[in-house]
Amino acid sequence: MAIRRRVSSERDPTPEKIADGWVTAALRCATRGVMSVPSRRPAHKLGALTLHLALVVILLSVLLHGLLGPLPADNLRMQVVLGIGSLAWLVASALAGRGFGNPRLVVAGAIALQSLALVGQPSLSDDVYRYVWEGDLVAQGVSPYAHAPDSPARAAQQAAMPEVFARLNHPEVSAAYPPVAQYAFALIVGSTRWIVRVAGIAGDPGLHAVFAMRFFFSLCAILSLFPLFSLLNRAGRSTSCALLWGWSPLVALEFGGSGHFDSFAILLLLTGLALWSRPRHKQSGIDEGGAVVALTLATLVKFLPGLALLFALRERPRKRLIGWAIFMTLLMYLPVLLLTGGGQGLWRGLTAYGRTWEGGSLVHRWLDPALRTTEMPWEMDVQLVGRILLGVAWLICLLVVWRRRPGPGRATGMLIGAFLVLSPTVHPWYLTWIMPFLVLRPNLAFSMWIAAAPLMYWPLAGWLNQGVWTEPEWQGPVFSITFGALWLAGAGWSWLREKPSA
Repeated sequence: MAIRRRVSSERDPTPEKIADGWVTAALRCATRGVMSVPSRRPAHKLGALTLHLALVVILLSVLLHGLLGPLPADNLRMQVVLGIGSLAWLVASALAGRGFGNPRLVVAGAIALQSLALVGQPSLSDDVYRYVWEGDLVAQGVSPYAHAPDSPARAAQQAAMPEVFARLNHPEVSAAYPPVAQYAFALIVGSTRWIVRVAGIAGDPGLHAVFAMRFFFSLCAILSLFPLFSLLNRAGRSTSCALLWGWSPLVALEFGGSGHFDSFAILLLLTGLALWSRPRHKQSGIDEGGAVVALTLATLVKFLPGLALLFALRERPRKRLIGWAIFMTLLMYLPVLLLTGGGQGLWRGLTAYGRTWEGGSLVHRWLDPALRTTEMPWEMDVQLVGRILLGVAWLICLLVVWRRRPGPGRATGMLIGAFLVLSPTVHPWYLTWIMPFLVLRPNLAFSMWIAAAPLMYWPLAGWLNQGVWTEPEWQGPVFSITFGALWLAGAGWSWLREKPSA
């Protein structure tokens, strides 16, 4: 009976396969009646042509966004341009799931897309200026955690980098990013200053460092394809499925366009998972140790990869591997203590972010108003109560996954998905964290959320003009209800598919 259920599960269509099947059905309709003898060749040629056309549309959408006036300029027109690019990305992803494409095409498309995203200035986010600011401090041997950018203690740097300081967001908040991220910022800023000085390049070195940041993090996004290819091979899936990551307009705009450093952490995370997932009979101690080092470094760039490290060490609780993780953590935090300011304010910026930031959420946007209309005992902080409840919900998800004992990659994907759903703050680039796991296990609800991500920038114009981030009333239902309906449909279909026959 168990064997019959497994075979049926492999043959029955999932929602993701149904979505992929739309493209196949369209191709069959297009070729029906063209030849009197049924043939797969015309459909194959048409599928390959459609894949190439989808790439052209994606490239044009990113290019037009950079040249004709990036968001939020002419918001509606740019939303249409990016929306068309997102639809082309969905079509390309469906075709890749049917076996169209190859790794060379995927890499070439990713390089072209990231190159176009580098055109112009960052328009969707000003976080990259903070990276330059904090990296410059670390390069000078000063802790970015000790004082906020607008503090009188930072007057010298304010005078040295006036243009960068003028573009900082939330200058009243000190650094929140972990130490390895800070070292990467410092290395990029220091290298850029040296190149500018040696080459005699005119202009503000800080602004040159902004471009260097964007270039480096776009390169990390491209390099992430290679561990993805390895993971796809071991999962028995077509390597062309990696174009879901490589050809994504969101990935291009957030890393090449805005210079977010998440791609660096994702590259380390995927590298660690690829090393860890090698077959046991081919795996050496170097592979295991390298995987733990890569996962630890990824965790110290951004904390989310700590989930993979946790489940990896749970899977193989060897003293040597645990020792490597502890040693690397201490080694990376030690230099921070030696900077001017030491460990002062080490967690201040992260605490401020966790307690006050919110926006783009799926669940919190409904929970917070409900709590504010509820009478709280002991004059409790309503904002904090909401975060505690969502944190407890995520911990329950962690316990459920822990009991199921999945591998590190699968566990990380599930818990990152739960984090995105429950987090009070979901910026568009946060969605890139789930995308490598969608490459391995497609999910229609998350794919549609990613495709619609440009709509999350709708309040950007108000933020730039008035300093107020106000989400339109339709944004909550568009994202929350659509995602919930697609997720429930997928879960219900999976339950029906796996239900034992009478």
